Amino acid sequence: SKTRCEALGELGERSIEQTARSVADQVAVYLAAHPRKTVKDLQRDPAFQAIAIQPVGETGYTAIQEYDRGINRFHAKASIVDLDLHTLADKLPEFWEIMKASLGGRDSSGYYKWREPDGTIREKYTHIATVQRRTADGVGLGVAATTYIDEFLAPSVALQRRIGATHRETTAALRRQADDIRHHGLTVLVMMILFIALALAYLGSRLARESCALGASEAKFRALFESAGDAIFLADPDTGEILDANSAAAKLIGRERSQIIGMHQSELHRPDKVAEYRQKFACHIQQGTAADYEGEALRADGTTVAVFISANLLEVGGRRLIQG
Repeated sequence: SKTRCEALGELGERSIEQTARSVADQVAVYLAAHPRKTVKDLQRDPAFQAIAIQPVGETGYTAIQEYDRGINRFHAKASIVDLDLHTLADKLPEFWEIMKASLGGRDSSGYYKWREPDGTIREKYTHIATVQRRTADGVGLGVAATTYIDEFLAPSVALQRRIGATHRETTAALRRQADDIRHHGLTVLVMMILFIALALAYLGSRLARESCALGASEAKFRALFESAGDAIFLADPDTGEILDANSAAAKLIGRERSQIIGMHQSELHRPDKVAEYRQKFACHIQQGTAADYEGEALRADGTTVAVFISANLLEVGGRRLIQG
């Protein structure tokens, strides 16, 4: 069975991984809404900087690097920006092994040792998540979320200590009571109740933290989605049914959001173009790659408007979606 320390470590790893994946999804949404922005454009974009560099734990952060060449492009420390990460192979060999495993657009994760200015060694954990969309100049990006594992888990450790103290106090009290009622044969029952109560307390605290993190991630995605200046539709890749649309999308085609949800994606185009767009949709899903092409959108009044269609697959809240 796993020790309490191992269980907390795994919880911390999952939380860091969730942060990396959440930021990667936010980056994909932003790139889809700004399909003509290059890496240099994004480096000058304060809104994108706020997405790229987000806190992890108390002092940790996310950073973004090119996964084809291993060059950092967004980092909390200005001295690291545009640094070729291959140069860290000798100084931080464990970190470089994790980074090297992500080259080519693969997710990777692991622990590495970090030397503090005072000479002490602390352990960090990092997870690198691949962004499912390239920039306008064809650059593939990976989001690295990293922090000290002990720092990240400090609240959980404190909670476990409180639970441990309560456990000891309650156990002592119950033992005293058990001595009085032992002749009734209730000792085993009392201890079982104590064990169940402690287990429920731990699971409840764990689920609350994970639920809070997921809620924050979904709120961040919703804010980006709604504030995007370009029209964005989210559809089920298996059925083509539109699941959501932002305000810009509703304005573009002259329909209320409630009217758009439930439509088939092909209904966004002229009837004589339905077969063509169905084929493009199916091809895009089959290949699983981003697609960019010029087209037309059908408005509610029957008129059409020229659009630049930029579509890609992404995962939000564990569900696979097509965004266009």
